[in-house]
Amino acid sequence: MAEEIHTIERFVMADSQELRGRLRLTVGDICTQQLVLPAIQLFIEKYPEVDLEIVATRDDLDLTAREADIAVRATDNPPQNLVGKRITHLQFNIYGNQTALDTINTGGPDSGISCITWLGDGSSRPPWIEKSFPKTKHIYRTTELGVMLKMVHQGLGIAQLPCALCDPDPELHRVPARFIEPGWGLWVLSHVDLRTTARVRIFKNFIVDELEKKKDLIEGILA
Repeated sequence: MAEEIHTIERFVMADSQELRGRLRLTVGDICTQQLVLPAIQLFIEKYPEVDLEIVATRDDLDLTAREADIAVRATDNPPQNLVGKRITHLQFNIYGNQTALDTINTGGPDSGISCITWLGDGSSRPPWIEKSFPKTKHIYRTTELGVMLKMVHQGLGIAQLPCALCDPDPELHRVPARFIEPGWGLWVLSHVDLRTTARVRIFKNFIVDELEKKKDLIEGILA
């Protein structure tokens, strides 16, 4: 019954050609948020009649159940019932503050520098640590990218982080590493039933255009 209701809601919304009304966007971690928020500001200025709702969560909201209309996700396998565009590859690198960089430049990968990674990643030592810094003495873990970023800033260790988040930060530096784990594709997605809805279509195209202007940053290409 719930699925039938959601289906009816999607078809009703699909008939709407007005550039007004509610539009709910879900974005993931702070990296995705920082990439998208400037585009959101430009969109609101251009289309003030659209009531934009932003759900910031690492959870993959169910677009079929109308938990969100549009999603910006880092994934290599978007659900088959969603349509959208892959912007580019979200590249990662190893980052530390100046002290961490000096430590590695002096002592090399065997300096024993502390590393920071994800809590619950299913690995006692992720490949980037095992292959690049096998003699690390301490591994700290967190569930949040924002916390990981602050820990790196404070000099608690080095971490594998998105280039788009760290390269613009003057206090963070790329750390030499033998191995960096691959990232994911960056997608802008919506449910297939909403592909003709005016505000969904225009917002998706707007976000895609703005993100494509940042491809070098997202891919970790330094000027």
